[in-house]
Amino acid sequence: MREIKQNDLDRLVEIYKNGVDKWFRDELFLKDCAYYEGAIAKAVETIGIETPYTHIQITEELKESFDSGYNNFWI
Repeated sequence: MREIKQNDLDRLVEIYKNGVDKWFRDELFLKDCAYYEGAIAKAVETIGIETPYTHIQITEELKESFDSGYNNFWI
């Protein structure tokens, strides 16, 4: 797995913010958001900073998508 850097996180947050504005609010919207929330959580944990952006609260129903983003985004 490659090293996560601040510019990686900045790019990820930008993609997520743009996605939240543009994605269809269909049945996959919250799962997509949860995936990005997981990826951001992994990045901020690795870098050691506060979360720069969040859009949703992770519920039990979204935990699997969050975990997928957390565990797989940087591979």
